[in-house]
Amino acid sequence: MSTHWLVLVVEDDPVIQSLLAQTLQPYSIDVECASTPEDALEMIKVHQYDGAIIDLVLPGMNGIELMKSIREFQPDLTCIAVTAYDSPETMLETVEAGFNGYFPKPLQTTTFARSVRNLLH
Repeated sequence: MSTHWLVLVVEDDPVIQSLLAQTLQPYSIDVECASTPEDALEMIKVHQYDGAIIDLVLPGMNGIELMKSIREFQPDLTCIAVTAYDSPETMLETVEAGFNGYFPKPLQTTTFARSVRNLLH
């Protein structure tokens, strides 16, 4: 029997939402998407996720703040940061904040999907 995971993607760009869903599906990772931090927090309250992929730049709340809020509901949730604003400082900030993974955009889809799968194990 194969393992399936359910991941919450928090990304305000619908094209990136679709790309992530298509990239992760072949790796037995199902995706539910939230376009805003507020939607993500509502979804976290009612669903049990195996992980969350969070864009660091979101309307109304940054990804680090959102990850901390999500962990109030699911403290052990695997959280993965994605960003178009890659820098050594940003990567260090996300790791220090408690993210389990960090990936700059544009994503190298195969490497990203395999890494997400490994982080969920």
